[in-house]
Amino acid sequence: MKNRSLLKGFTTNANQYLGGRMHFGLVYILTLLLWMMLPGQKSMAAVSLVSGNGWTLIATNTTGGNPATQTTAHTINSGSNRLLVVGVEVSVNAANAVPSTKTVTWGGKTLTFLTTNPTAGNRVFAYLYYLKESDIASASGNSLVVTMGGSNIYGFVTFAAVYQGVDQTTIVRNGVSLASTAAASTAATLSTANFTAGDQGIFLAAFGLNKATATAYSNVASGWTGNATLFGGGTGGGGAYYGGIGTRNGTDAATNETVSMTVTVAERTSMSIVSLIPSPAATNLAYTTVPSTGTAGTPFSVKIQSQDANGNPASVTSATTITLSKGTGAGSLSGTLTGTISSGSNSVTIATPVYSAADIMTLTASATSGMTGLTAVTSGNITFSAGALDHFAISTI
Repeated sequence: MKNRSLLKGFTTNANQYLGGRMHFGLVYILTLLLWMMLPGQKSMAAVSLVSGNGWTLIATNTTGGNPATQTTAHTINSGSNRLLVVGVEVSVNAANAVPSTKTVTWGGKTLTFLTTNPTAGNRVFAYLYYLKESDIASASGNSLVVTMGGSNIYGFVTFAAVYQGVDQTTIVRNGVSLASTAAASTAATLSTANFTAGDQGIFLAAFGLNKATATAYSNVASGWTGNATLFGGGTGGGGAYYGGIGTRNGTDAATNETVSMTVTVAERTSMSIVSLIPSPAATNLAYTTVPSTGTAGTPFSVKIQSQDANGNPASVTSATTITLSKGTGAGSLSGTLTGTISSGSNSVTIATPVYSAADIMTLTASATSGMTGLTAVTSGNITFSAGALDHFAISTI
């Protein structure tokens, strides 16, 4: 509201200053420029869920045992700078015992803890894991395997989601894991959780007892999203095990806030909280496939990628047309010279450009619509040889 008042005052004063004769178009341009400089208006990449891979209660393990293993097929859809996040709530039947086996794999790849997890607790644990883009891309199959052991398990609950637009280097910050309480409570709470502007917040709340007392989802803290479908668990072997996921999208400003989930019947509680860091915005184009040689008159192929300032793949925020042009060389380019990087993607292949001469050419790829501010890229030398003999021509008789 304060920003809007400032804009209104600016526009009014500008008109008065020029005696009311300022053209509307100039007022609009100046107003727009001021708006872009106001706090919170900076464009930035955003973390989002991959389509079809939103948070899901994958399975509830009710068999107990030591160790206890749960295997589920879980498909991961396409996206850019993806991060598989898995939350596991586990309850054990021995006081102050910590599961010594707590592994999660997907497609044969071992997931990593998102937070430093407690080394002590009272029967109830909340674990968050991740698998980043490079491992997702090289995985084999889609089996999600969760194994918990080291003490007899009352049971555990597994949740999963896949995010995109996540920084693949730092990944997470502000991670906190709480050891489970000794006393039962209807709320799992952290009163001072810090979140950086733009980060995606996630928490896993855990509830359990060493007696078979059932509970159910009630609510989450203001500003957070949670619901009964992202809460699950049960009772078995004389104990209770329940977990629930809460999320919130990035905000324009850093926050220090209370994070909580409330249930209907008191249990011992624990919680893990993280914020996912958005991947840096795309700043430039780069070739990931470009030939060093070619044949005059014969189509060749190039692949262009949008990248951040550190050379990592970075998705475009709007559909962006890439146009090829000749940097140097005596010949001419023809054939297909444009392609589009779709919004949310980071690469395009242009498969049939043709160069006409047997000489050395350099090839420039530029963004000509969409994110036109991306820095163009020019290839190294591409040496073209003459094409095969096609026919004879008589030039003088």
